[in-house]
Amino acid sequence: MTCTRVLLLACLIGSMLGGRANAQTTTTTTLLPITCSPDDRSFAGLRCQLEALTRRVADARDAGALGRFGPGLLRRLEKARLGLDQAALTCAGGNTKRARKRVQAIARQVLETRAVIRSNNGRKVISAQVGRSLADEAATVGSELRHLRHTLRCP
Repeated sequence: MTCTRVLLLACLIGSMLGGRANAQTTTTTTLLPITCSPDDRSFAGLRCQLEALTRRVADARDAGALGRFGPGLLRRLEKARLGLDQAALTCAGGNTKRARKRVQAIARQVLETRAVIRSNNGRKVISAQVGRSLADEAATVGSELRHLRHTLRCP
């Protein structure tokens, strides 16, 4: 199963009332949740899970729930996502050893994200509910990446 993300930009409303020259415009953006198959342990499935985690961290950062940790966590997850794409290309090129090393580094980055969230300072700044949810999701993605590393076979 593949990842689906639907971004709906809707309701650009502009009206000219009674011949007035000033128009009022409203823009509404709706992000539907990213749905990923938890059983898909391929590069595409793990990329989807990593994107979902990144989106949740971005939403928490935008809501101010991550405090000073928000930019660093997002940067780390973006780097992991780019690394996963590179690992997929490396594997497609037939270099299993290098692809495994890249996946290992990505798993480490995701698990370090979890460690930052659950650190003493992280628990002081990040609310318990948000922190627990993000840390659990990061742990799941990290363990799935480790599983991919151990079972990876490249053509």
